[in-house]
Amino acid sequence: MRTASRPNLPRPALLKPGDRLPDVRLQRVDGPLLPLVHFRQRRNLVIVLLGPEVSAPGQALLEELARARPAIQAETAELLAVTTASPQQAGELTHRLGLPLLVDPDGMLHRAALGPEISGERTPSVLVVDRYGEIYAVLRPDPAPPRVADILEWLRFIELQCPE
Repeated sequence: MRTASRPNLPRPALLKPGDRLPDVRLQRVDGPLLPLVHFRQRRNLVIVLLGPEVSAPGQALLEELARARPAIQAETAELLAVTTASPQQAGELTHRLGLPLLVDPDGMLHRAALGPEISGERTPSVLVVDRYGEIYAVLRPDPAPPRVADILEWLRFIELQCPE
């Protein structure tokens, strides 16, 4: 008797530089959804992807990014920290870290950037996206967490590309 074998399906491609940011809606801790298209043609984005638990490297990166927030905003960018935790857990993290967190309720953005298994080992990861939704950098924590200096360099590079 033959047993049916599972077909080798290709793994979904992860987001990479040059790709468009998927049109996802993130949930604010206070309830309403925030579509990422809200920022189109307005702001560059620094999206920090966190798992359901914020690891020590993730917390350190968020604290450093919170201190660098004025420099990020000076580059016409917005900082978005996104977790797969529940809205209640995200609210507790927001209070503890002093930085608003958004929730990726169905994990769509996390799966597109990190793969089907959203694990703490792949977080924190950072997407640097221009105001038109093009991904310029995908910074993953291998071997070390993303650095704020690198994020700021990418934002400066994006601003150099802009003809205005």
